[in-house]
Amino acid sequence: MLNRLPTSSWSQTTAAHLLNRAGFGGAPEHVAALHELGCEQAVNALLDGKLPFTSKQSAPIRPDWLDGEADPEEEEIKNKLQALRGKRPKANDPSGVKQAEERRKLQRMIRQIANRRSAELNKWWFETLCTTKHPLNEKVTLFWHGHFVSSLEKVRTPRLMFEQNELFRKMGMGDSRELTRRMARNPAMMIYLDLSNSRAEKPNENYARELLELFTLGEGHYTETDIKEAARAFTGMRLNRLTGEVNFSPRNHDNSSKTFLGKTGNLGADDIVEIIFSTDRASEFLSHKLLRYFVIDTPPDDLVNQLAAELRRNEFNIHKTLRALFLSAEFYARPFLRGRIKSPVEFLTQISQHLELDRIPDQLAVRAQRDLGQILFRPPNVAGWPGGKLWINTNTLLNRYNLAGVLSRGHDDPDYAMEVISLTGKGMGKGMSKNRNAKNSKVREAIAKRFPRPDFTTIAPDPLRSDPEKLIESLTFRFFQYPVRKDDHERFLSFARTKSESGKTIDDTELAELIHLMLSTPYYQLT
Repeated sequence: MLNRLPTSSWSQTTAAHLLNRAGFGGAPEHVAALHELGCEQAVNALLDGKLPFTSKQSAPIRPDWLDGEADPEEEEIKNKLQALRGKRPKANDPSGVKQAEERRKLQRMIRQIANRRSAELNKWWFETLCTTKHPLNEKVTLFWHGHFVSSLEKVRTPRLMFEQNELFRKMGMGDSRELTRRMARNPAMMIYLDLSNSRAEKPNENYARELLELFTLGEGHYTETDIKEAARAFTGMRLNRLTGEVNFSPRNHDNSSKTFLGKTGNLGADDIVEIIFSTDRASEFLSHKLLRYFVIDTPPDDLVNQLAAELRRNEFNIHKTLRALFLSAEFYARPFLRGRIKSPVEFLTQISQHLELDRIPDQLAVRAQRDLGQILFRPPNVAGWPGGKLWINTNTLLNRYNLAGVLSRGHDDPDYAMEVISLTGKGMGKGMSKNRNAKNSKVREAIAKRFPRPDFTTIAPDPLRSDPEKLIESLTFRFFQYPVRKDDHERFLSFARTKSESGKTIDDTELAELIHLMLSTPYYQLT
């Protein structure tokens, strides 16, 4: 059983740890407000989306199509395609060539709409992650997105990916067994793992295999026969791609007896899920993934077993289980403080909070997701993002450091103006090179107006800038929430002293250089 954190152990550091793990971090005043609540009330506030502060960033603009509003252009194209499908020219009829060309043209237009909506969907969710009033619910949504994996690469229908995302948002904090049952009827999942093609005479094993291997039990806890029997139980689900409706077709379902994990009967899809969750292994598997996501990349076995017991005690309710975890002394154990590598999405959302930006431009946000290795709605494969140490390699680490420079310095720094132009796609006139634009003060000034500028006045008010010791202490807590090694502290301090040794107060450009230095350290890659 998990042990309760003693009241005496609740501190600014533990409050920051909770906000980082159960949310996406925040500015020092957010940490202070959470600390003021005390541990139990702070945990309840995160669980219920009732934090004592709100994001300074403006809420995202929600595309109309997310709310089901019809797109006249799309409807017209679909009607034309439907009409063409009803016309079947006779052999050697010249009109058939024209019809084929028209069909290809309309299909290209449909793909262009889907591509535009894919970009809008990414933008909407990323900005939601940065501005949400309920960060834990969004973080749980992101957890399930990397667990029950589907991807736009195969699904190709942004609306279906959005509906799956909404399902995670609405049910992700509830009964994980019920969410697992719902996945076999989720249109995006049915497309991604070919479940809509599974029928009695030819069961498709893709969904059954991934359900057992990646979603519930893990390798070594089932047999190939179990996969085949489960696949038979999942036959008969049908998806209408045009409407997104899912129906059950009894005539396409295998209605004969099946034996799965030692249980025999005329098993259906829900029976398979019930049998899976009746085993202790299901709670252990899910606990391990929850701990990897919220606590440490390699969770110890005893902690896995403790959380698995909580899951079973709470009947697989995620809200209750996370409450027990976040209130536990184990969650705040020293090895776990700043012991996880930030995912790219965590890195981007936290740097946005720490620099107090209004928003990261959407072109930059998408480019950064790609360069850092985590594009929302596009996991690399059915296993999701591997995470942990694999988030970091020579390229992605350099990209993190460069991005830190762009966000902290690129608003008006000649050394980063070219990078800003490249990443945002703005300021490039016809026939003008990047180098020429980078040296053009008017171009840089125009970019600065559109590009997010850190709130330097809030990050470091004038009294702090005249005292290097206090400045470094303040910035260290803002960005790391944890002490750094003495030699690193001295390096930061030396930089600040060098900039102010002339007796002048550090200006914004010099402060931006210092911030870039601090963000380009291993400390900032950890949470």
